[in-house]
Parts: sequence; C-alpha cells; structure tokens
Amino acid sequence: MDAKGIATDLRGQQTRLQVRKAFAEYWQRGGFPEVLEVDPLLQTMIHQDYFKTMIFRDVVDRHDALYPRAVRDLAYRLLNSAASLYTINALTGYLKSLDHRVSKTFVGEVLEWLEDAYALFTLRIFDSSLTRQNANAKKIYAIDHALICSTSTGILVNDGHLLANLIFIDGRRRGRQLYYCRTRSGKEVDFVWRNAKSEITLLQVALQAPEGSETLTREVTALRDALSEYPCARALLVTLDGTPCQIKSPEGTIQLLPVWQYLLEEIDQNHFSQKSE
Repeated sequence: MDAKGIATDLRGQQTRLQVRKAFAEYWQRGGFPEVLEVDPLLQTMIHQDYFKTMIFRDVVDRHDALYPRAVRDLAYRLLNSAASLYTINALTGYLKSLDHRVSKTFVGEVLEWLEDAYALFTLRIFDSSLTRQNANAKKIYAIDHALICSTSTGILVNDGHLLANLIFIDGRRRGRQLYYCRTRSGKEVDFVWRNAKSEITLLQVALQAPEGSETLTREVTALRDALSEYPCARALLVTLDGTPCQIKSPEGTIQLLPVWQYLLEEIDQNHFSQKSE
C-alpha cells in the first residue's frame, strides 16, 4: 500500500475498495518487490530461483553441508507441508525413504540453517515447559505465501494453508513470539502470542467461515475452548474476506475479521477494548 500510495484510513468506501484491491494483488503475488510488475510465468520463475538460491547458496554453501541433495529434498518437502505439523523423526524417515543416509541430528541442523536463511520457519506449541515444546510436533511456515504457490507441488498445500502462512509472516514482521495452541481437550488454535504486557491473543485462521457453516462452528468451538483456559485472552477468527463482526460466548467475545483489515490493525496497541465495553 505504501508503494501504491494508498492511505490506510479505512473509513472511506473508496479507500476500502482500494485496500481490498491491493490485498487481492498481494494475495496473488506475495511480498517480493521484484515480482510485482511481471507476468505470472516470470513471477513463478523468479520465486523458484529465489528458493533454489536460499537452499544452495544460503544453506548448502554457507554451511558446507555434507548432503546437498538431502538438504534440497528436505527443503522442498517442508515447503510442500507449509502450515502443517512435522516431527524430526518423520522427516528423517522421509529422507531415508529417498536413500539419504542422514541422522536426526542432521535434519535438525538443516532446519536451523533454513530458518537462519529466512527461508522456512518453525512454530512450536504454546507451553511453559521447553521440554514439552521440543517433544511436541512443530509447524513449518515459509517466507512468502506466493513463493509456496510457485515452488511447491500444490498437493499438500491449500489456500487455507497459504492464508495461515501469510498471517504467520505478518506476526514475524511485528516482532511477535508466535506459537500454536492445543487445548487440554485436543482442540487446536493456529496462533497464540503474548504482548509486552503478557496479555494473550488467540488467533484462528479459516479461508471462509460463513454464518451457520460447519467451519464457523468448528473454529469458534476451538477458540471458546482456548478461552476457557485463557479467560483474559483476546480471540480472533481471521478469514480471507467477509464482514467484521463479534460473537458473544460465555467464555468471551470472539472477533471475526477479514484478513485485509486484520493486517492493517495495530492489535498490540489496542488490546481488549471489547472487555471494557
């Protein structure tokens, strides 16, 4: 929006239309400046070249990796699993199925190298115990949602995963220490973080959640379950589009926001305003 000279004041209808149009372009093209003015085929080629550079220059060459092909195969496996859970054991087993003689230690090192290269990032479970954080499955996210579209096979990744990836990267941009949450009853919330005042935000992602749908019921149920464990938290359900609204529940208020509006909201500066209303 800065590059296009679009104001962030959402009060005017014309500006809101411009914002939604700008988001639609960002949704298709992602955040790398080089791809903003090129045709879709060249965009795909640029993204693919970026990812190869991250793997071979920023990981293999920089760390003098012993098994370059294993690094490549692991990186693409993770990219194809964006916004999904992984374990070191499962990734090691996958590489061994491809005849790579690698250890779990090597896989863990490659994950650290990929994160250091700003290619792929790990999300841990929200838990006060570091041991339990390490023992539980983790999620993987990529540096750019459109790069995933250009570079992955698209078999394991859908638009819901891409939306979650977009929100994860926004959280990193804001400097948040993000986690995912699993309640005592086993329900999962996509993101949770604390602000500087230790106030908790719970955020669930759904591509679409129309009123009366099973999706809305499922996502709200997970947030209500989490709110029962974190009663002072702010709860958000972010969708690709839709009308902002609030859902009142015994556990607390859940805010529904379209992603284009959520991305412009300085949440950390305006926590829990609904609590005082």
